[in-house]
Amino acid sequence: MLDELINIVLEYGWVAAVIVILSLGLIKYIIGHLSVWAKRKTVPTEKNDYAIENHSDLKLHPFFANVDYKLNVDIPTMEFDSDKPIRRKLARQLLCLTIQSYRNAACTLAHENMNGWSSEKWTSEVMRVFTTAMRSLEIESREDGIPDIIIQKFVRWNGKTRDTLHDYVAMLGSSRSYKTNLAKTNTLFLVMNILLVSTLGDAERTLKELNGEITGLEYKGSTLE
Repeated sequence: MLDELINIVLEYGWVAAVIVILSLGLIKYIIGHLSVWAKRKTVPTEKNDYAIENHSDLKLHPFFANVDYKLNVDIPTMEFDSDKPIRRKLARQLLCLTIQSYRNAACTLAHENMNGWSSEKWTSEVMRVFTTAMRSLEIESREDGIPDIIIQKFVRWNGKTRDTLHDYVAMLGSSRSYKTNLAKTNTLFLVMNILLVSTLGDAERTLKELNGEITGLEYKGSTLE
């Protein structure tokens, strides 16, 4: 972890490093406190407050609204190499495919009947859903025409985010603070909300690291600058 923070400081500066540290701290705070929040049985009174009372509430989780906002507002207006429109088009499409894969995984979990699952089964099923989603992402990216070198590099960068997600799935699965699978899944979706931010950065880092390596490659009938 220390080596990764040093690399972030050297490449992106102290501000980026501080953001990473704060994000990880926020995730740990969520893991430590949301088991209490998820148990509330009253209707939320604050605008940004969200409580779940039954499994159908997962389908209305704020994670899905956040994904829609990123797909429809954030990503279409993000600037990737403003003087290289084909790279920008590719980066936006890669991000859309990635975030859609996270949404598909969350949708699958939100529609699962987890009643009666043991903690071990919850952990294994959630891991299986995410593994399937990530494999599908690579297939869909190739079918979209994204060059393989970009896909592989992005998988490497985004792998750290995926590893973090898997770590928290294992942590939630083994935690005794969460009495129901509903509470665990609710917390998982909140963690995913935070990790969406790092996923956006993964795409930008991928293009920066490749730089000249992808110049001249074809993407949807156009040549990458």
